[in-house]
Amino acid sequence: MMTQPRVRARSTACVLCFCLLMDALPAAEFAGGTGAPNDPYQIATADQLVSIGSDPNLLDKHFVLIADIDLDPNLPGGRVFTQAVIAPDVNDSGSFDGVPFTGTFDGGGYRILNLTIRNNAAHYLSLFGYAARDAVVKDLRIDDARVSGEAGMCLGALVGRNGGRILRCYATAHVLGHKSVGILVGLNNSEIIDCRAGGEVVGVIAVGGLVGGNYSGAVLNCCTTGDVWATMGDCLGGLAGRNDYDAVIAHSYAMGDVFVGTDANNLGGLVGGLVGGSINDCYASGSVSGGDHCSSLGGLVGNADGYISDCYSTGRVSAGESSADIGGLVGCRTGGEVTGCFWDVETSGLLRSAGGTGLTTAQMQETSVFLAAGWDWVDERANGTADLWSAPEEGGYPALTIHSDAFEPHELEGSGVPDDPYRIVTAEDLGAVNHYDLAACYRLDADVDCGGITWGKAPIPYFVGQLDGDGRVVTNLEIQGSTYLGLFGVLGRNAFVVNLGIRDANVTGRDALGLLAGRNKGSIRACRAAGSISGDSFIADSTTQGGSSIGGLTAQNDGSVSDSYAVGDLTAEFFTFDMGGLAGSNNGVISRCYAAARISYGGLFPANCAGGLVGVNRGDINDSYFLFGADGGGADNGLGSPRTEARMKQHATFAGWDFEAVWTICEGKDYPRLKWEAIDCNQL
Repeated sequence: MMTQPRVRARSTACVLCFCLLMDALPAAEFAGGTGAPNDPYQIATADQLVSIGSDPNLLDKHFVLIADIDLDPNLPGGRVFTQAVIAPDVNDSGSFDGVPFTGTFDGGGYRILNLTIRNNAAHYLSLFGYAARDAVVKDLRIDDARVSGEAGMCLGALVGRNGGRILRCYATAHVLGHKSVGILVGLNNSEIIDCRAGGEVVGVIAVGGLVGGNYSGAVLNCCTTGDVWATMGDCLGGLAGRNDYDAVIAHSYAMGDVFVGTDANNLGGLVGGLVGGSINDCYASGSVSGGDHCSSLGGLVGNADGYISDCYSTGRVSAGESSADIGGLVGCRTGGEVTGCFWDVETSGLLRSAGGTGLTTAQMQETSVFLAAGWDWVDERANGTADLWSAPEEGGYPALTIHSDAFEPHELEGSGVPDDPYRIVTAEDLGAVNHYDLAACYRLDADVDCGGITWGKAPIPYFVGQLDGDGRVVTNLEIQGSTYLGLFGVLGRNAFVVNLGIRDANVTGRDALGLLAGRNKGSIRACRAAGSISGDSFIADSTTQGGSSIGGLTAQNDGSVSDSYAVGDLTAEFFTFDMGGLAGSNNGVISRCYAAARISYGGLFPANCAGGLVGVNRGDINDSYFLFGADGGGADNGLGSPRTEARMKQHATFAGWDFEAVWTICEGKDYPRLKWEAIDCNQL
């Protein structure tokens, strides 16, 4: 059995023509199980593993590996695969045409060895061709894989294209492809968490040591030692070739080298092309080198058009004749912002960068430098309580504690399952969530006071688990940063937050600013938020998707928000924000909510993209209201129903709301309150 990737205190959270599928094999009888979530099919042999891909009816079932499996083509019965083993593409058109995997595959800590796939004209070559929404692949190690599709796209040892969730997986492989090629994953549209990779990857466009292209996805707590190679190309990076749209990379590092011959663009030690989204608390130490006629090379990022914070690089960066935009940290920056970032001018061989601060090797190893820049360091709480960074005992550059065997995080009570969630009582508990299972269950057991702390980013930058506030409140939350700011930076598609309050919060930043969440892809129910938000975005570029966003509860809602409200002050200095008292933009569903927020652009009346409830809407808004009129409140842009202050205090206004179990109201005295707030009308 393999030594699993280091996971600290982790737990499990709460008709196509068959002849066109992979070479038909009779379905093997599994070693046990029924394929149900609580009784998965048990996989013990190569035939059993391969049989999953021969029957599309199995692709939504649940599986667990119970032994190492060797797929060496030189063994008796061995083979070289010409398509993905599971969920293959069937027509090589470029778009996926097949049945995707939507079940669960638990590696159980075991290994799949010597996987060999070769087909120069095919796409989606990997163990799993396409893992779609609801798919989970976890705790699996792939050793010594060889995947080759010289003209193919979406190639990786584990998953060709990921639309589900990959947790605690590891791959060592040699992967060769053309576009969206990574050692672990070719193209990611969802979540890759606590994963590692090693080996090498060769490609042309969007090539990375862990993932080729990260598009609207999240790569969290990951690392790679794999090298990235190309004779010529665009967007090659030590961890990810391209980070696009609103994708997030956080708490991750790359140590492999990036090398390209001539006529290449956008090469970075961590990410080749940052074309939107953000990179937070990461580093790169490998070299980045190009031949003649190359452009945009950086020790961390080649071309940056997004937000980078609290990162560093130490690798040498070089290019040949007629090359341009070579930087120690960032080669070229066409938008976004770089804050709290550094590079080593001695080891990189460069004094120039399109962002960040150059330091000597000695300065790069001084804790005081990073504390002054607001990094969340161990044994201090002024910059946050996540304890993300530390100085190695033996000396050297800052280390990410999430990847350190020597670091012992702040301990949380509980085991992270629905019947025994991790308990949060203090600000230190809140920060510790970053070191635990981000897909687990959590509960507040007391109000959490964050006074005295100025966070440089969301206390929990990305979350896909469940958090029950249990009627408790997070108070005095102070955040000053760039993007995706709130108690949560991003709530992932499977996240669920309920019965939680935010009070006396103050959030300042550039984009995606909310009191509860910068962006919600999951579900928020029965929550409230009170405080102030100030945005100072100065441009509307590709990183802002047509404009920045501010919302009293969440800046961007792509999931569901129900039975919740927000009150406070929302201010922006420039007319580049979508602003709403509850949500800046809505692409999801908002039901039975209200907002009572004052909205202004530097003291001016809001523009058309601002409203009392929602700034811009592309989703559904049901039975929701906002304060409007001479008594204050937001502008009426036709999104939600405007009500005067007097009507906002009347039960009759909120038809269809549940005032028995969810809401309560002190008639004529106050706006509706959530039942769990236990308001005494006699005290008003």
